[in-house]
Amino acid sequence: MEDYADADRKRGKTVRTKLNYEICESIAELLKPMSIKPFNWFVPNLYPKITDPREEVTNYFFAVVAQDFGFWRGNRRGYSKPVNALKNGKVLKGASFLWAASFEVYEENPEFFTATRMKDLKMAELKKWLSDDRKKSPVPMTKERLVVARDLGKSLCDNYDGAFTNILGACRGYLRRSRRGLLELLETFCGYADKPFFKKALLLAKILSSRPERFLKIEDVENKKVMIDYHLERLAERTGMIDISDRTLAEKLSRRLWVSPQEEYEIRLKALKAYDLVCKISGKDPFLVDNFFWEGRRYCPEMEEPVCKKCVLCKVCKGSRDQRYRKLFQPIIRTIRY
Repeated sequence: MEDYADADRKRGKTVRTKLNYEICESIAELLKPMSIKPFNWFVPNLYPKITDPREEVTNYFFAVVAQDFGFWRGNRRGYSKPVNALKNGKVLKGASFLWAASFEVYEENPEFFTATRMKDLKMAELKKWLSDDRKKSPVPMTKERLVVARDLGKSLCDNYDGAFTNILGACRGYLRRSRRGLLELLETFCGYADKPFFKKALLLAKILSSRPERFLKIEDVENKKVMIDYHLERLAERTGMIDISDRTLAEKLSRRLWVSPQEEYEIRLKALKAYDLVCKISGKDPFLVDNFFWEGRRYCPEMEEPVCKKCVLCKVCKGSRDQRYRKLFQPIIRTIRY
């Protein structure tokens, strides 16, 4: 099998990363006999009730997933710290805070997440939506978030009569279908534009297909992918599924420094290919593989030392044996994509 790095060299590209087929295969073999639990995205007091109107629930998920990005702070050198905020008396990190804050707004007024509200959203309303127990918004990139929300509302009103259910009807259960699949239709919204990764679009598809109501019944399961966010990038590097062959880039990652768009793209693309291999060899549904690695962040977190002994990948993970891999961090770059 030709290595992706070799293929890049033939095309004259600078190669900074390399796919490690053996590690991907070893991880896939470990996953084969495992029973991985799906998320149903229905937890009382956190997500909408299954008895709520279809329009309200789908509008909610459409608007909130678009905001699922950039929950960390940086300085002039690079990464500073993750966003942790007090909500409902609990310290919540990143996306957990986003869902708790959003559901509080939804309970008070489900109409808040309609297209007509989003297209004219004010900065003060956005900050109130994403506020903690102190009534302050701890999230970065508020200007970008406002653009994402307004574009979502305006595009939905202009092209789909303001109803996300019309997008679901148009895609007919397909993720990719001659530019009419769900991923392709969502690509026209700035908050979801992320080709070829489709991180947030795939997350939305995962939620809608996993909810008890089954808002989306995916016809082309072959187009499912793992959602490549910074947690999964970090795990791909630390396990050795992808090797950072460029010393300068490896140092940037270990020291949590800013990287270039080209460096970030290469790492993310190699991660996508690595997880594709794991899914193909293991025969596991990509959404379930995504669940597995998302839970893996608990043993291989951002700020604390990895707890390798508790991780089922310990025997095959390079990071469990080599500190150089354990120190690797996700690429640091500001983006609305993830």
